[in-house]
Amino acid sequence: MTPLSGLSVLYAKDAKTEASWPRLSARNRTKRLREVYWSRRAEGASRRKPFMGMAATWRLDRSQLGRGTDDPGDGLIYRVRLFPRTEVHFDWIEVAEVFTTVPAKDIQGAMRALNGIRGKHTVEHRGPPRRARR
Repeated sequence: MTPLSGLSVLYAKDAKTEASWPRLSARNRTKRLREVYWSRRAEGASRRKPFMGMAATWRLDRSQLGRGTDDPGDGLIYRVRLFPRTEVHFDWIEVAEVFTTVPAKDIQGAMRALNGIRGKHTVEHRGPPRRARR
């Protein structure tokens, strides 16, 4: 799979719609925002496009499968394809992040500021964090 990149992760909001969001500690909220963002990006990057056919994808909330907020499984997707042959499968996505141009604490701080999450290192957000000095 091709690595995905970009600081658009700063604007991630999808995790806020999960049933488990209110139970997440402030410490884990930016992590969950990034996990959901990257798992949805990976889903789009890995989706095979059939010549002709019908496919349906359901993104499952971890709580629907009895998974807790700290249990593994950053993205859970159920897919059904009906043509040219029927395929049904379940995708389990794990997210591993590596920040090479911006310190991870600046990403965390900017995401906290944008989402009103308290934390030790919150940065004033006026755009993407600056690249690390070399």
